[in-house]
Amino acid sequence: IFHACSAAAVVIAGLMGGFGIFYWIGVAIFTGMLIYQHTIVKLHDLKKVNLAFMTANGIASIVFAIFVIADLIIH
Repeated sequence: IFHACSAAAVVIAGLMGGFGIFYWIGVAIFTGMLIYQHTIVKLHDLKKVNLAFMTANGIASIVFAIFVIADLIIH
């Protein structure tokens, strides 16, 4: 539920903020990484929880930030 809210929040922020193409590329990658996290963790096998919710969240945040900054610089 929180990942869906996060994805919705970045979409709403993009619509309200009038961001450009780099922002939306970042949104697509960010949302894809959130979905990826759910594909690597299985209900009865939680071995990859750290990979999914620590490493992947960190990477998703950094990648999204890079695209937002690029959009702000170019836009």
